[in-house]
Amino acid sequence: MAALTDPVADMFTRIRNAALAAKISVPVPLSRLKMEIAKLLHKEGYLRGFQLVSRGQELRLRLSYDERGEPI
Repeated sequence: MAALTDPVADMFTRIRNAALAAKISVPVPLSRLKMEIAKLLHKEGYLRGFQLVSRGQELRLRLSYDERGEPI
């Protein structure tokens, strides 16, 4: 039996874990859907930014924190 994965849930889990560890950025495997989600999260202020890395196969998300250093 093959393991089922949810790429969007994995993306949000990576973001949550990185924020709890106070990381500046987190890598996420690239897909069109995740790119659109990153654009929306950036527009709404949850991400400081994002960029393509690893020859366009990975999305690096820059996390946003408030003035107290708490994740947004």
